[in-house]
Amino acid sequence: MMDPTKFRSILYDVAKQLKDDDLKSLKFLVTDIIGIDRQRLEEASNTDFLLILMDQNMITSSDVSFLAELLREIRRLDLHKTVINNFRDIRTCRLPVIKVLMFRIAQSMTKSNMRDVCYYYDVQCDAVDLMTVIEAREPVGSVEELRRVINEAGLSRLYDAALQTLSFCDGTGCDELCVHRQLWSEKFPHQLSPLFNGEILLNQDDRCTDGENTVENLLGEGRLGKVYRGQ
Repeated sequence: MMDPTKFRSILYDVAKQLKDDDLKSLKFLVTDIIGIDRQRLEEASNTDFLLILMDQNMITSSDVSFLAELLREIRRLDLHKTVINNFRDIRTCRLPVIKVLMFRIAQSMTKSNMRDVCYYYDVQCDAVDLMTVIEAREPVGSVEELRRVINEAGLSRLYDAALQTLSFCDGTGCDELCVHRQLWSEKFPHQLSPLFNGEILLNQDDRCTDGENTVENLLGEGRLGKVYRGQ
């Protein structure tokens, strides 16, 4: 556990560097999480936002995994690096899939997309606020419901592209620059959790036989076990 004074100093430094758009994105991603008061969240400043997460024990001096995941999702990789460099014990956690999909759709919208969808919903706002409007007006409690709503809004291509970015690597703390990320994402497309049996992947192609001996092509070993190259 980190010294409380240093812990708060690091969080304060992170808060100071968050931009307005960063804060809006962070609020969107945690809205509707059980225990978080929506009105308090809407009015929160940068530091207030972190205090809300601390009050819900989503950030503690011994575990800042949730904050690290949030910073990574909004592409503040500089602040993500600051967090993981100071807090070594970063565990696996997972933001709600629906929120992640909607946020990634918002990030990928073009001006033409925005014009058409704002006209469809009769609003004038930015992409993240537009996702909030959709949440308020449409049932999007499941991936299937979200797909239907997004398709009706004419954004099926963006939905499919966002879905393609989901990988079980996101839930393991895998670095996006990892040389093996593409390999395992291709082996398990849209798989939100890896298929492990003990320390070996269930896919038997990950092991090959050379005569009577089994050759294990080990790529590496992480929190969820050993990973082998498929043949």
